[in-house]
Amino acid sequence: MTDTLFIEGLLLRTRIGISERERSQPQDVVVDVTMHVDLAPAAASDSIDDALDYGAVIRDVQRELEPNERKTVERLALDIARICLRRKRCMSVDVRISKPTAHPGARGVGCAWTRTPADVFVPALIGLGSNHDAPAKLEAALRALASLGRIDRISRVYRSEAIGGGTVPYVNMAALLWTEHDLPVLRAKLKDLEATLGRDRSHDDVVPIDLDLTAYADRTWKDGEFELPDPDIATRAYLARSLADVAPDRRLPGDPRTLRERAAAFAATADAVTDRALHTHLEAVLRST
Repeated sequence: MTDTLFIEGLLLRTRIGISERERSQPQDVVVDVTMHVDLAPAAASDSIDDALDYGAVIRDVQRELEPNERKTVERLALDIARICLRRKRCMSVDVRISKPTAHPGARGVGCAWTRTPADVFVPALIGLGSNHDAPAKLEAALRALASLGRIDRISRVYRSEAIGGGTVPYVNMAALLWTEHDLPVLRAKLKDLEATLGRDRSHDDVVPIDLDLTAYADRTWKDGEFELPDPDIATRAYLARSLADVAPDRRLPGDPRTLRERAAAFAATADAVTDRALHTHLEAVLRST
């Protein structure tokens, strides 16, 4: 891939420096960014819907980075890389930062590096489910999840029988999310998104949205009823299948099989009904985030 989209000479006014004196006043920092993307879809369609919106990248960099203090240009470069790599179309990014006033003997001092999603994010597998207004709620959930990182893939959409004493069937899917958030923070943010989208845990028969953290890198975790990797992967076909859709070769702690192999262990008919039309729609939603 040789296609690139660049932002040259972006001027930031931010507080940066090792000493408190350096950080007492905003300084000029000059940023050059080169994002490695596939430009062919936008060239073919001549549509902004198929392009990486560089204006949105600039706005996010200015809004998120200018008000906050940092001690090093390396940390600033990391934060810029994360903002660029949240965009699914950005496969890697080159960031160059220069402080023009850092040293009187130099025109500029700074750093430059190249980063990929795996360099700056942690992979998390998210299970999504709904039994109330599912198409709208799953779409809203995908858009909300994009605020927590980069959604690289979504699974097919599976229909399953009601669980936990309910009577309304579920619509289920999974997403591979690359995130910068630590495990406890991500878990809390998923619960906040559930509440925002109408989840009321006092009424388990009606579930507008479930956002379940099922795996986080290679971590194991147990906190009351919450456990990672999610033990339900071993008993619920729709969960095993949806996770295999987004990370087929992934092996989770405690089981030597790949997710593809674990999904294949279920009977062919178990929770195998998929909603192709809804999946196609949600793929289009993902491309627009």
